[in-house]
Amino acid sequence: MNDVIKVAEISKIISDDSVGASIYQKVKSLLQKNDVVVIDMSDVHTMATYCSKQIFGSLYKELGEKFYDRVIIRNASDVIKTSIRLGIVYSINKESK
Repeated sequence: MNDVIKVAEISKIISDDSVGASIYQKVKSLLQKNDVVVIDMSDVHTMATYCSKQIFGSLYKELGEKFYDRVIIRNASDVIKTSIRLGIVYSINKESK
């Protein structure tokens, strides 16, 4: 069984670095105990690209291609999905410079 993080229980608007850090730490902690973590984005209204980079970009840099096997994102709106993709891309591009 996979652990599920319901992000809306932390915040429905993810635009603050302390909220991003809280989500990142929770995911990272669960990944140490589980092969897969499900991140449920139901009822999350918006996510700043900065926070996407902080959470998902950092996780991608740490996990590499295993990110897609170990981190399952569910119920994300198209806007949230775009923010997550941009966060990962910005994180990768920053590292390669």
